[in-house]
Amino acid sequence: MIDLINDSITRINKHADKIQNRLSIPFTPRQLQIKHIDELAQLGINWIAPLDARNTGLPTASIDFMSNTATLEHIPADDILLILKECYRLLKPGALLSCVIDFADHYSYFDKNINPYNFLTLSDTAWALLNSPIHYQNRLRYSDYMALLAQTPLKIVTQEIFRPATFDAISSLKLAPRFEKYELDDLAIVGMRLLLQRS
Repeated sequence: MIDLINDSITRINKHADKIQNRLSIPFTPRQLQIKHIDELAQLGINWIAPLDARNTGLPTASIDFMSNTATLEHIPADDILLILKECYRLLKPGALLSCVIDFADHYSYFDKNINPYNFLTLSDTAWALLNSPIHYQNRLRYSDYMALLAQTPLKIVTQEIFRPATFDAISSLKLAPRFEKYELDDLAIVGMRLLLQRS
């Protein structure tokens, strides 16, 4: 976890000018790298995990910036909506929420016999048997996330969508019935970066 925090600090500092240009509040980058969880206080971070992200109990409009990376794809859709609404409540007016979402079948990262769309071939029943609660994947597609966001007051500031050069890997698969209703372009998206804002 320390490595992830330090990576986030580095990335935020790298884009400090862009962040400041988009914020309506002052932003001061921190050049610190931490070695122990107790040092988070130097960054103004109060470590309070574990905590229910759907209902934190934290004060309304109390947070300047929120970030999650490769997290939302591991949360059920109903909970994502509650989390996004809670994020909106917690953000100060003008504050930002950064989301990086990985739409790929995560097992394809270490099993080279399957491609990033493999889990879209499985029925909900089959996927329920294989979808480990330790590494749960919701299989939501781009349009599903957009539908969830539309149910919140969060505004999309920027979005970067990651698509393959060709749709060969997805178009050759026999999709599970659940995914037959989706447009091919929607299914082919393997990830996105979103920057959201509380107005």
